[in-house]
Amino acid sequence: MKKIILLIVLSVLLASTSLFSQTKKPLEFVGTKQLGLTASTLGGTGIYYLHPINEKDNFKIAGIYIYDDNSSYSDSYFSIGFDYQRDFYEEYTRRVYFLTGAHIDNAISEDAFFESYENDDKASFFSIGVGVGADLGDRSKGLVFNLHLTYQLTKSLDDNDRTRVGLGAGIGVGFNF
Repeated sequence: MKKIILLIVLSVLLASTSLFSQTKKPLEFVGTKQLGLTASTLGGTGIYYLHPINEKDNFKIAGIYIYDDNSSYSDSYFSIGFDYQRDFYEEYTRRVYFLTGAHIDNAISEDAFFESYENDDKASFFSIGVGVGADLGDRSKGLVFNLHLTYQLTKSLDDNDRTRVGLGAGIGVGFNF
């Protein structure tokens, strides 16, 4: 009798284990469009628009242009760039992704990486790199906070030889629609 009960218990355990060990289909999240603000050393600074290509891929473009015309001086600031993002971990309230991107600007790179240089002329800079990012917030509605860490090349586009290879970062907040 003990052998029969033991056999039944083992059979039930084996059956329940096989039920739980079946591979589940991974959840596919339908991407939503986002509009927001970002500050990034890789993908640019300013207003951004994120467009989902499919369930795993997204394209983000960011940019800003500011012109200040004061009586004593005039100055302008611009930044334009993009990110391509490929998700590797997804949930309803977060996603983690690989990204690659580039941008051109005329002030943020100098202020962030080259402020020790003595130069009165404002230079333009080009950055390109790769990294890892994360979005925190509901995937389909409301606010989403994003951040990323990158490894990038930043180079001056003027005659000065200002080149930097190293870490960069970005942060932003967007609204799904």
